[in-house]
Amino acid sequence: MRTITTTMILAGMLLALVSLNAQPGPRKMQAHPNMGALEAQRVGFLTTRLGLTTAEAEKFWPVYNEFRKEKNIIRIQMRSLMMDGANKAEQLSDAELKKMAETYIELEKKDAALIETFYPKFLAVLPISKVVKLYGAEQAFKKELMDQMRNK
Repeated sequence: MRTITTTMILAGMLLALVSLNAQPGPRKMQAHPNMGALEAQRVGFLTTRLGLTTAEAEKFWPVYNEFRKEKNIIRIQMRSLMMDGANKAEQLSDAELKKMAETYIELEKKDAALIETFYPKFLAVLPISKVVKLYGAEQAFKKELMDQMRNK
């Protein structure tokens, strides 16, 4: 019962944060209309999978939200790069394509560095067993979303 209550409270807080972050700004891409529901689903999924206590959740979610925010910036850059590559590949020179590929590799490195940077931050708020579970739970959440999309 305590986990359900915690999940509901955290989902509400996250929805408020997501709606603030989804306000139009200088970013090129806008948030998807269902992003709030998706993030609430992520909160519930991760809270359950990690078995977060209320005290852990209070410390974990601010760190995790910062991690997701930075990860989303990288993801948006990658998506934009891939879309440009797909749409303009035949019009670009080999040098431009090479630069695009190198930029993609740099973004992948940035993503890996982000995980490395946040590892000690996660350890500061969760026991190692839950940090390891976090990485697996993120993959399981992505898989669940893909399964949901396939079934619709």
